[in-house]
Amino acid sequence: MVDDLQKKEVKILQEENKILEKTHRQKVLEVEKLSQTIQELEEVILSNGATANAIRDYERQISELQVGKSSPQLSSSYCLLQVDTAKILSKHTHERKIRLHSVF
Repeated sequence: MVDDLQKKEVKILQEENKILEKTHRQKVLEVEKLSQTIQELEEVILSNGATANAIRDYERQISELQVGKSSPQLSSSYCLLQVDTAKILSKHTHERKIRLHSVF
């Protein structure tokens, strides 16, 4: 009778151990997925920083042009900088959408 109880207890403990192992594997997978998501979000943040830096650089160039050039020269240079800025924004916005879509 004691032997039967010990066998039942061992079976119960083995089942509990299987459940705990399965839960542990699931949690490890969740942590790995969250780590990947964090890495992707960090890349998006860094990309946004690069975009902001490029915009600030173009704004600085525009300010410098406004100080040193006449109106026709300024208009031409300003248009070129606006086109470049628009290209950069478009590129980074598209990349950000792709990254965010893959994250979520």
